[in-house]
Amino acid sequence: MEIINREWCEQHGMEKPYANVARDTSYCLIKDGYYIVIYTESTTGEKKLFAQNRIIKKSIEMEMPKYDFKLDKQNNFTTDDLHRMCEMVNLDYPF
Repeated sequence: MEIINREWCEQHGMEKPYANVARDTSYCLIKDGYYIVIYTESTTGEKKLFAQNRIIKKSIEMEMPKYDFKLDKQNNFTTDDLHRMCEMVNLDYPF
């Protein structure tokens, strides 16, 4: 299980789209000309992870707050989260 962050996205061949958004940084995995996985990190610390199977028109998005006050720790997505999301939309895990 690895933490998904900007460095992980770059190491796994995800691309930054050419959108000019000052608050968010996104990394996208493109297959056959379509986004299938998108990771977004806000300057305020919130994170989003999106997976889409365009063929069967299913998608899922998870949002993560910056900090979990109950557990007193930073929140992060992991590769296990992405595996489960891909399974839910019948998408082969692309990494």
